[in-house]
Amino acid sequence: MRFHQAAILVAALTLSAVVQEAGARAAETKPNILYIVADDLGWKDVGFHGSDIKTPTLDALAAKGAKLE
Repeated sequence: MRFHQAAILVAALTLSAVVQEAGARAAETKPNILYIVADDLGWKDVGFHGSDIKTPTLDALAAKGAKLE
């Protein structure tokens, strides 16, 4: 392989690695959206609304995210 061909190959591999890294970083910054719809759920049927019913997972999700009420 001549020097010119080797330089082009190295440049292409470097560019490929940079593009893949940039894509991975962009994927990490996208928001995660979880939309939960529950039928026949009363207002105080979840812990984060003051219920006696224990819903720790939903409480944690509500504490970390946005609640559309």
